[in-house]
Amino acid sequence: MKRFISFDPNACVGCHSCEVACKQFHKLPVGVFRIKIEKKIEKTALTAFDKRGLAMKFRARLCTQCDDAPCISACSVGALVRGVFGVVVLVKEKCNGCGACIDACPLQAMWLNPKTNIAEKCNTCVDEHFKIPPCVKHCMGGALKLELTT
Repeated sequence: MKRFISFDPNACVGCHSCEVACKQFHKLPVGVFRIKIEKKIEKTALTAFDKRGLAMKFRARLCTQCDDAPCISACSVGALVRGVFGVVVLVKEKCNGCGACIDACPLQAMWLNPKTNIAEKCNTCVDEHFKIPPCVKHCMGGALKLELTT
């Protein structure tokens, strides 16, 4: 069974409450995230409701728990491992802060914590024994969902 958090860009309202909930729960400093919502303004066809022809779209940067996670193989000290429910977990005691895993992540979903010099990534709060992670619980638009697949 695999556990991951899915994101529906059509449901995201761009409120960033998922970021805030995660940052507060994990006590992350400014500039460090485990989930990051980014907005992109796109040109669209003109409509009666939108005379400018612009649409705002959102994207979430968070670990999707890749089946063949390049961050695991990039880590020379074995600080990233596949844990319970297939979640890629960072063993903080082993991390040396080299950033190889951050560079290897194709989704740019890992950050270096400048206070601890340790990598940060989403682990779906699997080690916190949460049925629902704080980011999912506080997502106002329902864009984030905790998924379990076989």
